[in-house]
Amino acid sequence: MLAKFSETTSAANYFNDVSAKYWAANAIAICAKLGWITGYPDGTFRPDRNVTRAELMAMINRATGRAPKSADAFLPGMKTWIDNTSDKWYYLDVQEATNSHSYTVKGSETWTALTSDPNWSLYE
Repeated sequence: MLAKFSETTSAANYFNDVSAKYWAANAIAICAKLGWITGYPDGTFRPDRNVTRAELMAMINRATGRAPKSADAFLPGMKTWIDNTSDKWYYLDVQEATNSHSYTVKGSETWTALTSDPNWSLYE
């Protein structure tokens, strides 16, 4: 689905477990080329595996250019999660996705203020 947001129409296969005949091979290759997906350290993508919430947050952050490069971008008082410690690969992406904030971008994103969460009941 993300590949449809790109003008890139094809790319080389990055992963050793994605056959050229796999139904989503081209979309996977495009997203990898753009840096939106990275696969696993062993060179696989595991295309038939369910995507975790953390993986999805990482993909969305990368595709929208919202992936912080370090925790220095964060502000005191942000929401934290007991299972999202700073040693986890997904720490930065989860914090980015679960804290409403204003920000500036100068090479990378820096948070400028935490904002109140929206009242989602207004949209029901």
